[in-house]
Amino acid sequence: MCGISGILEFKAKISKDKKVEISKKMSDSLIHRGPDGSGVWVDKKNYCVLSHRRLSILDLSKNGNQPMISKSKKFVICYNGEVYNLGFLKKKLKSLNLKLKGHSDTELILECCEHFGIKETVNSLIGMFAFALYDVKKECLFLVRDRVGIKPLFWSISNNNFLFASEMKAFGFFPSLKRTINKNSVADYLKFGYIPSPATIYNDIFKLSPGTILKIDKKFKPKLIKYWSLEKIISKNEKYIVDTKIAENELEDLLTDSIKKRMFADVPVGAFLSGGIDSSTVVALMSNVSHKNVKTFSIGFEEQNYNEAIYAKKIANHLKTDHTELYISPKEAIEFIKLIPKYFDEPFSDSSNIPTYLISKMTRRYVKVALSGDGGDELFCGYNRYLLANQFKGLFEMPYLMKLSLISPINLLSEDKWNHFFNRLNIKSLPNELGSKLYKLKKIIGKDKDGFYQDLVSIWNNPYEIVNWESERKNSFSIEKLKTITPNFIDRMQLIDFLTYLPDDILTKVDRATMAVSLEARVPLLDHRVVEFSWKLKQNLKIKKNSTKWILRQILYKYVPKNLIERPKMGFGIPLSKWLRNELREWAEYLLSEKVFKKHSLLKRDPIIIKWKQHLSGKYNWQYQIWNILMLHAWAEEYNK
Repeated sequence: MCGISGILEFKAKISKDKKVEISKKMSDSLIHRGPDGSGVWVDKKNYCVLSHRRLSILDLSKNGNQPMISKSKKFVICYNGEVYNLGFLKKKLKSLNLKLKGHSDTELILECCEHFGIKETVNSLIGMFAFALYDVKKECLFLVRDRVGIKPLFWSISNNNFLFASEMKAFGFFPSLKRTINKNSVADYLKFGYIPSPATIYNDIFKLSPGTILKIDKKFKPKLIKYWSLEKIISKNEKYIVDTKIAENELEDLLTDSIKKRMFADVPVGAFLSGGIDSSTVVALMSNVSHKNVKTFSIGFEEQNYNEAIYAKKIANHLKTDHTELYISPKEAIEFIKLIPKYFDEPFSDSSNIPTYLISKMTRRYVKVALSGDGGDELFCGYNRYLLANQFKGLFEMPYLMKLSLISPINLLSEDKWNHFFNRLNIKSLPNELGSKLYKLKKIIGKDKDGFYQDLVSIWNNPYEIVNWESERKNSFSIEKLKTITPNFIDRMQLIDFLTYLPDDILTKVDRATMAVSLEARVPLLDHRVVEFSWKLKQNLKIKKNSTKWILRQILYKYVPKNLIERPKMGFGIPLSKWLRNELREWAEYLLSEKVFKKHSLLKRDPIIIKWKQHLSGKYNWQYQIWNILMLHAWAEEYNK
């Protein structure tokens, strides 16, 4: 894994030496993504500068160094990622009698792009990637991002300069780029906890959307080309796999191949193991194809409601993995909390980035590559919201008075008191934080289906009540359009999650947290072949008898006893509500102070302070809303000076 950056400027207003100096600074800001080496390339006309920070995973020799020039010297590549079907690419090139200088995937992609075209090459790749390719003869630059959005890529235009980088912090070294805050993005962030693509927190910086090629030449008008679209794939699906055994066998074969491909590296490889369905499936299939014990890693908390380490250890013992676990304290978590703005570059309020960083930091001591189970929830209906939609599908048509009779009993106790009540019952089959879930249910009972989904995924339902401006923007994607593609409501929820929450929250979290410690994370469940296959499955192979991820469970049960797996979904959370009232209170009080609100002038303080006081009292649990504000102000303290 690596960090890439570059500048394209056809009017040559910046001298070559100055451009190289800026480019090196941009690159050095990404050193955590690639501490093993660096390189800068400038074309003869001083139009294009490409910079690279290297994390050596394949071909550790100098033959894998970047930026890399093709044998004909027509193309230069700056690449971040891993491609796993190297044999296929080598076979394509073999017919050309082309002698390669090394065995890196970078060289294979570079030569394939030159000889077979960029679009054909990209469509043939299995893996995760973000790269810049400069055509020296035609004097144009291409940016490419993988289908799902596993690897990040940002771009901007400033004063006839086109800039790109793996992380936005690199743009801070370009003198003419004015990073002004996009207020619509602030509102989106308050609603979702992340900023949906292609927008960023800044007006003039953009994310390259997944599955997209950007082309820019002397006309200086970026052209965006979509080379892969899940919506189009779903629209073309005419037949669904309904036979359970056929579906199981095909999926297991696909997953095994995907995992086996991702175990290949010239450095040590391990896996994250939370004890949940997804990571356990990945580790089980790794163990099945490995000739030695797989190295696994998990993280635990002393607070039992958040501690999955005990389950992970049982599964590790059963699979005979070489297992390492770390129990973390609030002190360790707080140390990283102060670093979140540094590594995430824009406001981001998914607090599971804290345990993700801490497990990555521990894992990096033992291996350089770790396989992760991310993606299973979006592909196989793993989130509780899918189960809720399935269980309460009749609720949406229920008469209002009947809905009211369901809401009234929930109001008898506060959210935290319901949580405490259910915890004291000590019934293992009950889901964690059931009081919080009851209050979520109360909130959405009166909604239609799509309103139900929007409320479930929203932190602040109406962010315009607390922002310091009036205008409102429509949704960045059309629900009506998606209804024609996915008339089934649960399918539609899955598709929206895949297009938004997965790349902009989950994969952003995994990329930044692992790259912060120079660890490469690989996500075999998000192999595009698995993604496409999952959409050929009938929904009852994903949700059945109130069981989520049904088909994944059937595969996992072949390797791990059912009793080690069956328990309520916990998620990868932290005891945030408690920490905000105790260990994090002083830090939170500063970020919620009148001084900080006035300094950044992004939000109205009064409605937020009401929620903060209610949270401190224990009457309500506003942990997600408060954390959302704290992460915005923590970011502003770092960057909006």
